[in-house]
Amino acid sequence: MFFVDGESATPSLVLEVAEQNNYMADYVIGKEGKISEVHFDRIDQT
Repeated sequence: MFFVDGESATPSLVLEVAEQNNYMADYVIGKEGKISEVHFDRIDQT
């Protein structure tokens, strides 16, 4: 599952924000030791 700013996101939106410099990816590891979620959060550059 993908999330952008705390909300569920489509793969096309994820690709859009992944190309921007003002988002940070956070990976959530599931019980099987594999990535189960990827969260992209906007970071403040001030």
